[in-house]
Amino acid sequence: MKTRNSSKFAIKSVKLSPSDATDLIWSSDESEVERLQAKYATICSNTAETKALPESTLKAKGKRGKRGILEKMSALPLDVVLEIYSYLEPLDVLRLSRTSKAMRAFLMSQSNGIVWRTARLNVPDLPPLPSDLSEPQYANLAFDSYCHPCENVIWQCRVRCCNKCFNTAFYSRPNLHSVWNRSYALTFMVFNKLAQHIPYVSVTPWKGPWDGEDKVYFPPNIQTLRHGYRRVRKDEFLVEDWIRRTEQQHVEIMEHAAACSRWQKANNDSRSKELQNTRSRRKAAIYEKLRQLGWGDEIDRLESENSSLLSAHKSVRQAKDLTDKVNPSAPRIKHINSDQMSAG
Repeated sequence: MKTRNSSKFAIKSVKLSPSDATDLIWSSDESEVERLQAKYATICSNTAETKALPESTLKAKGKRGKRGILEKMSALPLDVVLEIYSYLEPLDVLRLSRTSKAMRAFLMSQSNGIVWRTARLNVPDLPPLPSDLSEPQYANLAFDSYCHPCENVIWQCRVRCCNKCFNTAFYSRPNLHSVWNRSYALTFMVFNKLAQHIPYVSVTPWKGPWDGEDKVYFPPNIQTLRHGYRRVRKDEFLVEDWIRRTEQQHVEIMEHAAACSRWQKANNDSRSKELQNTRSRRKAAIYEKLRQLGWGDEIDRLESENSSLLSAHKSVRQAKDLTDKVNPSAPRIKHINSDQMSAG
């Protein structure tokens, strides 16, 4: 993380090269399928025309294990590839796009946006794609924890940010001067006019490095505002239209952020419930095994005394179903000896 006075920021909504910028505008046109078929048919035909490798080369490649196995994707029929992609979720496609340059070029192409859209529709109740993000950006924001471990998504600012990074990633209003660089007075004048329509995070005054301010801003959002204003500032009518569109976009972003927050909370609650159910099943299975081994009286005594000696053991509280497979590195229940069991 850069220092507060830096003009570059480590946290970004998505990591893309400049050449990707024009390719990430997806549409919902059905012609995407036709473009994808035409493009992929060319890849398949080129692959079919390649010469067979010598047997010695094939044996040498076989020794490398499964490295390069994704290269064989281009040799598969298109309907098979599309069927495989139809089962993926956004994070799967995002990670797949990072496996090789060829795969990235294929998935980041505008003509292949149908792959991303289909993956997004595979996520239950996920809010639709907002107008201010591309499909990869939305997938990166909603699913990819690049500030690891980070489950804290600040939806209205379009960024993930853990508590450790928050104090340096967000700026109070008086400290935004390092973002403006130029046109300081004019831009601040526009900022003051649009203040209520700029995404912010409410904080407790004097609980951080923000000089008692109760609202903090994410600098890339302010930079976007600044660049938008610079494009229209010479025409009063364009400025008024730009302000109107900025206000409307803010309303849309806040509505979408609220929907995403509800979706994330429902997912977290569902996950917590699932983990608790798994722990309960594991505990019941372990108790049943111990009863079969003759520890029934001790188990009953522990339960009657509400003792957590056994239920709180780290081998019992794992969020994994009990199986017959033994993990040599895992702690054993036998660490609780008979004297402890009898004593409760």
